[in-house]
Amino acid sequence: MDINSCTPVSNAAVDFWHANATGVYGGVVSPINGDVNDHSNLQNKMLRGIQVSDQDGVVELTSIFPGHYGGRAVHVHILAQLNATQLANKTVTGGTTAHVGQLYFDMDLINEVRKVEPYAGNQQALVENDKDILLRMSAANGADPVVEYTFLGPSISDGIFAWINFGINGTNVRTPYAAVGCSEGGCVANPDKGPFAGFGKGFGKGVEALKGGSRRPPKTCGKKSRRVRKVVPRENLAMARVEQ
Repeated sequence: MDINSCTPVSNAAVDFWHANATGVYGGVVSPINGDVNDHSNLQNKMLRGIQVSDQDGVVELTSIFPGHYGGRAVHVHILAQLNATQLANKTVTGGTTAHVGQLYFDMDLINEVRKVEPYAGNQQALVENDKDILLRMSAANGADPVVEYTFLGPSISDGIFAWINFGINGTNVRTPYAAVGCSEGGCVANPDKGPFAGFGKGFGKGVEALKGGSRRPPKTCGKKSRRVRKVVPRENLAMARVEQ
């Protein structure tokens, strides 16, 4: 939703990416991202994707639950591009980046997921939400970047359906800072990727992405729904599965 007009943002290319169950990103080779000697991971496109918002500003994504890694709370990166052109290979080019942010999950859900393998075998340190500096900065600005969710069955292994309504400022122009660049010839690390190499392109240049990075629409745009935990029939919802 556009925070200036309180109207849905259609045709926005929403890029999302997150770590796997053991807290490792595909597409990044870094001392803080799995095996630094596994250079094949640079070409790994796992758990990254782009979807275009419909006329109601809705984007639907199917993935696994993100794993945790040291230094950060469990999260999903999102980036919204406006006026981008979709290419034949389903990537996008051009346009402007209006939003760079991150989505989070409540600790009850995270702890439930951690009981299931392979999440239970994740040996990296878990950072709880109230200890994560970026989540705290978002909350301090009045945002609530924690998703709502519902269980798809009696067990967490049946999957969850999660949703969130977030606002973007369509007049913003962000400059994302990518650790890796990809083309037809494959992916190549940015030689000047700086201290945020292990996080892909989620921070923007420096900490620019934090300036209005995760914002919700003004109160006049609608009420915020209450976070819930309930069971609904699987056939009624798309499933974000827990990795087996």
